[in-house]
Order: sequence, then structure tokens, then C-alpha cells
Amino acid sequence: MACVVPTDRLPVPPLSALGLTEFADFENQPMSGITYKETYFLQRSAAATDESLHFHELVHIVQWHVLGPKDFLLQYAIGLNEQGYLGCPLEAMAYEHQRRFDAGEPSYSVETEVREQTLALKTYAANWARLGDSPGQTKEPALAGSAYKVHTPIVTYPQKRRISRPRWDVNTRRTK
Repeated sequence: MACVVPTDRLPVPPLSALGLTEFADFENQPMSGITYKETYFLQRSAAATDESLHFHELVHIVQWHVLGPKDFLLQYAIGLNEQGYLGCPLEAMAYEHQRRFDAGEPSYSVETEVREQTLALKTYAANWARLGDSPGQTKEPALAGSAYKVHTPIVTYPQKRRISRPRWDVNTRRTK
């Protein structure tokens, strides 16, 4: 069950104070809402009137539910660090569904689509976890000549294999 908390100040984690200075932009950007697990917090000024914002944050609740706290935070941090706020796959997904809501597109099962898309991201990340690195970085396989079966294009070089990372396409809601 989702809970909304109208507040005058959003509970943004002090990432810079924890030594994660690369997330200072995230901390300092103007935000109207933030979600933690099944609870989302909205600026009091937007809480009563902005259905679109409620919708966006509810997409994040489904993502939290599918990924669980550890994987959600990991996926979000990697996306934020490597692609910025709007390019982060979890945010891009939420904004795309919000766009569809705002445009009045025909009804669809938002929860089902978000669940499927989030599971696809989780599978994609799991493939990279086997390599011991994050999706945004190119990494040599630990064992030369070993075969890694991931759903990404592979470019072969003499005696080396590099895996290029696809990007999340918000239009097709798939990696490309």
C-alpha cells in the first residue's frame, strides 16, 4: 500500500555529507517529490493539486517493490552517476509513463508495464554484475577467452573482448 506525506521539506539524503560528492547535483536540484519504498513525500504546495506528480512517484513505488531497497538504490545511483538525473533509467521510465498519463493516452496496465520494464533493467544489471562492474563501464572479462552471454552487442578485438553498453530507449522502453 502506498502512502503519501505532504511536507514543507523533502527528506533528501545528505549524500555529499556521506562523502558521495558526485551526487551533490542531485541533492541540490529543485524537487517536488521523492519516494522511499512504499512512501512518497511531496512538497505541500504540489501534494493537493498535482496528479501528474503523484503518478510519477507511484511509478517509483512499483520500481522499489520489484527491485527491493538494495537493488533500487544501486540501480538509481549507477544511473544517476553515469547518465544524470533525466538519463537515469528508473527516472526515464517514470517520466515516460508520466508523459503518457499527461497526454491522456489510452488506459493500460501501468503496474504491469513498469514491473516488466523494471525486471528487464534488473536482468540487464545482473548480467553486468557477473562481470564485477557497473553497466556504464567497459570491462575486460576476468578470464581471457571465456564466453559471457549478455544481451548486448559484443565487439571483438584481437585477444580481447569488450562489451559495449546499450542505452535505455524511453520510446520503445527497451535497451538498444
